[in-house]
Amino acid sequence: MPFNPLSHLAPTNSTPADFSKFPYNHDFIDAKGNPRLFTRIKGHPVPVVGSEVITAYGVGFIERINAGECIVRIVEFDESVEVPQYGKTGLNAPTHYISARTQVSKLSELYNNRLLTEANWYLSKFGATKKSTERTDALLNLALDSDCYECRFVGGDYGGATEFYHVPAINPNLRAKKKTRAQIKAERKALEAEANRYLEDLEAPEGIADELAEFYGEE
Repeated sequence: MPFNPLSHLAPTNSTPADFSKFPYNHDFIDAKGNPRLFTRIKGHPVPVVGSEVITAYGVGFIERINAGECIVRIVEFDESVEVPQYGKTGLNAPTHYISARTQVSKLSELYNNRLLTEANWYLSKFGATKKSTERTDALLNLALDSDCYECRFVGGDYGGATEFYHVPAINPNLRAKKKTRAQIKAERKALEAEANRYLEDLEAPEGIADELAEFYGEE
């Protein structure tokens, strides 16, 4: 991934990246003089949970981060927004318009229907065992209220968020240490076990296996 300094997102009292002093990938230098990297999911920095954001539908805040997507709760809808609705194709003129509040409610309903579909698929595949019931319950607990929706902030001002997650930038020349044969063998065995564990997920409908893994933290 090409380096992007994103200097306007750096915390207060930080300084720009200095590749003469730290000749490896970093986004900024913190107040203590340590190089830092923004946490990125799917290539984009992640705003801190609780950050206030301005969206197309009004003012809200990031309630949680889920598999790289932001769950935003709108606390002040923009009543002037009119969201166009189309028939079978967007090539024609809009058939009618709905409010921002109604649009967010529709988005949350679609999200919840997807969760329900995945939960039903999981139960039908593995049965109502204790483990599968616990997993589907955890999945359904992610259901959204009608004033929440899922989105991703991919650039610009990131909805006005001012705080982003970041981690220490590690010099790759210092990170890797020579591994013993035993360590290599153990890692290979663990990878094989993980691959076998997920083989049956390949039978899942397209996209569902990956999303289940993300929801349950099985990455």
